[in-house]
Amino acid sequence: MGPFFRLQHHSIKITIILGILLALLCSFGGAGWYVISTIEHKLYQEFAIERAELTEKIATAMAEPIYFLSPNNAGLILTLIKRDPSIVSLEVYDKLNEMPFINIDIPQRKSGMLFRNRTDIVYGKINIGELNIVFNNIRQQKEMKNKRELMVKVFGYTFVVNLIIMFPLVHFIIFRPLNRLAQQARNFQGNELDQAFHWRENSEIGLVGRSFEMARTAILGLIAKLRKSNDKLAKAAVTDKLTGLFNRHKADAVLEAEITRARRYGNQFSVILIDIDYFKQVNDKFGHQTGDMVLSLFAKLLLKHIRKNDLAARWGGEEFIVVCPETGLGKCNLIAQKLRKAAEDAEFPIVKKQTASFGVAAFTAPESLAQLISRVDAALYLAKKSGRNQVVQSPFVNGK
Repeated sequence: MGPFFRLQHHSIKITIILGILLALLCSFGGAGWYVISTIEHKLYQEFAIERAELTEKIATAMAEPIYFLSPNNAGLILTLIKRDPSIVSLEVYDKLNEMPFINIDIPQRKSGMLFRNRTDIVYGKINIGELNIVFNNIRQQKEMKNKRELMVKVFGYTFVVNLIIMFPLVHFIIFRPLNRLAQQARNFQGNELDQAFHWRENSEIGLVGRSFEMARTAILGLIAKLRKSNDKLAKAAVTDKLTGLFNRHKADAVLEAEITRARRYGNQFSVILIDIDYFKQVNDKFGHQTGDMVLSLFAKLLLKHIRKNDLAARWGGEEFIVVCPETGLGKCNLIAQKLRKAAEDAEFPIVKKQTASFGVAAFTAPESLAQLISRVDAALYLAKKSGRNQVVQSPFVNGK
């Protein structure tokens, strides 16, 4: 698709160049042909008049010598005729005596096109003879050759000047905008929408370019909205709607990632499983709305007191889990005690005081996620069984 598009793009430019050259050649060639044809037509019209006038003059000059049968009297005229390079031959026929009077033929002048002029020789009102003259067009051919050469130079210079003027205009008006439009189209084709194109041209190319730019802006706007929507959806997919904490799906993914890191690099991490004490009584006594409020405020308390790199998530119901990367069992126990004390000291609207029980466990290879959760859940169960509002470490090591 890409090479094909570039081929089409270049073919348009070549077509425009060939069109301009053809238009100039046709216009200048047609104009030149018309001018040369007009000049040649006029020149041969004048030549025809000259031949007719010269033929009449010679016929008039020959009338008296023929009438008096004195060829010597025509000598001066014949001398002048011989000096005229356009006269190839001259024949004078004496009708009175019915015989040729003068016959001149100059073979070396038989070149180019030959034109014959004939007229009667009249003395007084009597037709006494006939004159035939053959002319060549050597002078006219030479003159037309000079005019053609001049015309070719004039039209050639004019053609070059037009090209010098026209091609910069075509470059700036058509080719350069067309190149930008092609680049804009290639960007669209390659989904490269970061580059903006500012079009000031009011031509059709500018209109198409502005349309591309409007489409680009609209697409970027849609992409931004889609990304924002996707971010919201992605966040919603891993977030608990009530508390704003991560949900169990996200917690499972983080735990799996920590287990993988621990197995590969020997890193340690621990988890805290939390259960709000007597939460069913809160719902039964104060209603589910109050229960939801307690869950939400407890989540905020967790976020306030855990470390920056720890992850807090709602595990389910009134249970919460905290994942503590790069943390051993002893340090994790201290964090759990801090959270227990913060919950114990906090004031909750309506219910006033609310405590929680905590189970703590450190990951020990090669146990699985299920084994780790089973151990920390057992520790939490022991904390609740032992009177609640306390922290219990997992009594199990290596799954034994």
